[in-house]
Amino acid sequence: MADGGQQEGTFVAYRLSPRGPFRFGERGIGLEETAGFPRSDTLFSAIVSAWRLMEGPQRTEERLAAFPAEDRPDADPPFAISSAFPYAGAVRLLPRPLVRFGRGDSFAKAQKDVAFVSWARMEDLMRSEILDEPHVDDLRQGGVVWIHPADIGAMSAMSGSDLWAAGESATIPRVTIDRATSASALYFQGQVWFAAGCGLYFLARFRGDHAEEFQGYVEGALEMLGMEGLGGRRSAGLGRFEVSDPEDVTLSIPRDAGTALLLGLYHPTLREVTDGILDGARYRLITRRGWIASPDDNRQRRKSVRMMCEGSLLRRPPVGQLASVAPDGFPHPVYRSGLALTIRCPEWLNA
Repeated sequence: MADGGQQEGTFVAYRLSPRGPFRFGERGIGLEETAGFPRSDTLFSAIVSAWRLMEGPQRTEERLAAFPAEDRPDADPPFAISSAFPYAGAVRLLPRPLVRFGRGDSFAKAQKDVAFVSWARMEDLMRSEILDEPHVDDLRQGGVVWIHPADIGAMSAMSGSDLWAAGESATIPRVTIDRATSASALYFQGQVWFAAGCGLYFLARFRGDHAEEFQGYVEGALEMLGMEGLGGRRSAGLGRFEVSDPEDVTLSIPRDAGTALLLGLYHPTLREVTDGILDGARYRLITRRGWIASPDDNRQRRKSVRMMCEGSLLRRPPVGQLASVAPDGFPHPVYRSGLALTIRCPEWLNA
């Protein structure tokens, strides 16, 4: 669905069915650690890198000029994407909103670990006049995932695996050789496996006069990334996947929903900040940093940037921008996407 008229709660979904393990590292927690899912800025950068390889730098920069950035804050982005979240069979996960559920203290300790809620559970929360208190039987993966009773039947068909058997991490030993001294050193590298029938998916919303055109660009990049890999250690065969055909999906949203829930990372424009986008918001920040791998220059560290995380809540819909992270003197622009993809939800900020 790419007619520029997608309604709130309606998205295009893409499933990434793994062909092997993934590695999504986070700087500062060591090579032996790995993030469980790629965030929206990582996905966007991978798509842009695929464009650059397939069609060259000039065409890529022409496309990027359609997105808002510091020097073009009024641009209307032709699409925005979510971070990639786990799925298990027909059960899709979404980020847990940054709000406390329930009125009492009986579940206070358990719910602090909840990071994801299932699609059905999110819809149930949206319909509830009073925030539901999670039942312990509806928790999975050590309390990280909160599902709905309606999900249990779908999950029981997953060869008896629990929902987060969809993300089972392991540590692989590797050896590095010092080029000057030929001395060897052992290090460990984290990887993530998914059980059969499980994997990652992300949501996209295409809009504007060129929505269908950009949807084609994104799907072409995904086909290439499926073969080349997504995330770290692609040269070792990690990160390869099969991408599904696009699927139109809709999350049921109350008509009076007025709060915006982030489904990916968000980097506000200066105008949004001065207009009060942060007033009354409930959010968590993350610092995005790392390395640039470019055919036009040696590998360099990119500038760091702070963004709002998935699950953050704002009182009105944000737009966001591409953040420039190229080091001084770098031969071409380098961006991290802070374009917001949101759904509307009840006035949880007042709860």
